Amino acid sequence: MCGIVGAVTHTPVNQLLYDSLLLLQHRGQEAAGIVTSEGPVFHMYKAPGYVRDVFRTRNMRELTGNAGIGHCRYPTAGSASSELESQPFYVNSPFGITLAHNGNLTNSEALKRELFQLDFRHVNTDSDSEVLLNVLALEPLGFQVLRDVTPGEAIFIDQTGRFHARQCADNPRLCPCIFEFVYLARPDSVIDGISVYESRLRMGGELAKKISGMPEAQDIDVVIPIPDSSRPSALELANSLGLKYREGFVKNRYIGRTFIMPGQAIRRKSVRQKLNPIGMEFKDQVVLLVDDSIVRGTTSREIVMMAREAGARKVYFASASPPVRYPNVYGIDMPTPQELVATGRTEAEIASEIGADLLIYQELEALKRAVRSANPRIKEFEASCFDGYYITGDVTADYLSHLARERDESRDEADESLFAAG
Repeated sequence: MCGIVGAVTHTPVNQLLYDSLLLLQHRGQEAAGIVTSEGPVFHMYKAPGYVRDVFRTRNMRELTGNAGIGHCRYPTAGSASSELESQPFYVNSPFGITLAHNGNLTNSEALKRELFQLDFRHVNTDSDSEVLLNVLALEPLGFQVLRDVTPGEAIFIDQTGRFHARQCADNPRLCPCIFEFVYLARPDSVIDGISVYESRLRMGGELAKKISGMPEAQDIDVVIPIPDSSRPSALELANSLGLKYREGFVKNRYIGRTFIMPGQAIRRKSVRQKLNPIGMEFKDQVVLLVDDSIVRGTTSREIVMMAREAGARKVYFASASPPVRYPNVYGIDMPTPQELVATGRTEAEIASEIGADLLIYQELEALKRAVRSANPRIKEFEASCFDGYYITGDVTADYLSHLARERDESRDEADESLFAAG
């Protein structure tokens, strides 16, 4: 789930966009880009890497103008390593437009065919964002964050700074992605009127209710979070159960978030580089580790092993979200069931797979309760990775197979690149 930002100001906008992308770096670490508008002229620079590494003084000086958009990329559909898919995108027909996009389109192939049939437009990359860009080029639209954009709504800001809004979809439904609250969003974010921090506290409270009825709860000596997303949940869980809360891992701030790194080998290596256990917090203790989720099991397996190496007597593991058993097709990098540790396994089997003595998952209804409590008007969530229900209604078995093939091809290309580099 990429980071996107747009700004219209009365002064040069380049520094504001850069600072905003730094704050959004947690949402994507594969590439970064900025485009600014100076009258009818666009200035753009984008490249693979972290925001702080991509933009140098010489690049920033060339990004002149008082309006612009920025993007930090987290690869999902398309090739994870393709520079061509770094955003923002640009087309010069009919008048010139740039676009930065977050998420996946589930009907991009049909839209590509329609664009060619109607207007002989060719889509040059594998990214669904380029399809969006060509669609928007027919009616140029832009946005600036003044409030939550409602489902199916388009926002336009004209050159005088006036704000316009239009509903473009019939009978839209508000279905926020529940994984935003679990993992993706910063804890100080407020999405659809819901504080991410408060929702994570409530996740911990709900998890504590489940654990309190288990006989193993009496054995726990200390609750330790897996930095960073799980901290609020672990803190509330410990407080609710009357247990010690300790910071047992020191985090290297210069290593990116492992879930959004492309490739299993890179994820495994980065876990050890990112976290270092504090031995005194583990030695001879029955430890309850708390994480926001378990997706592939890569991080969880390494962390459990690190806890044992640090001297833990037993290692219990709690997830603030339910088992991830289904692929997400809307922009989160988990497209094939074979990569999900929970697919085809019971909780006991998953515990064995990650090396934990006990595994506790959040119930889906408890998770929804925790998030909904801050905004009762939200009646449903996009939770397909937990329940397999796809809200757009157009996700078929053939489409899922297509995504799996794309991912396999991308992985093969990445492996070939690594082999060639070695």
